[in-house]
Amino acid sequence: MKLVVALLLPATVVAIEASMGFCSYPMWSIPTVGTDRRCDHEEGCPKRIDEAASPACVDSFGVMDGDICMVRCNGDHDGTEILEEWKCSEADKETWELVGEALTCEEKIKQHVKEKKRSKNLRA
Repeated sequence: MKLVVALLLPATVVAIEASMGFCSYPMWSIPTVGTDRRCDHEEGCPKRIDEAASPACVDSFGVMDGDICMVRCNGDHDGTEILEEWKCSEADKETWELVGEALTCEEKIKQHVKEKKRSKNLRA
């Protein structure tokens, strides 16, 4: 009896995985989201996963369909009230859907660049 269960288990697992959506590595796969050490988007990564609002999305292999990851502008602190909401698609594997309005982080990027330049000039 144990041999039959062992042979059926892999087929059952594959069938379950095929019926569910899944989104890999939210900290790099959500559009314009990255980490301080990695950015996989040509348009840049001005956003970060908000660790306080979405601990399951930080340093995560992935999330299941319907799961939500909250995103903030880089430079904002975790727990900020200004967040963007991304949902792992229930229809398409590896697809994120923006829920609500998008954050605009361009001003944050400009401010961050100015601060870096100022800091660099102070050290020189």
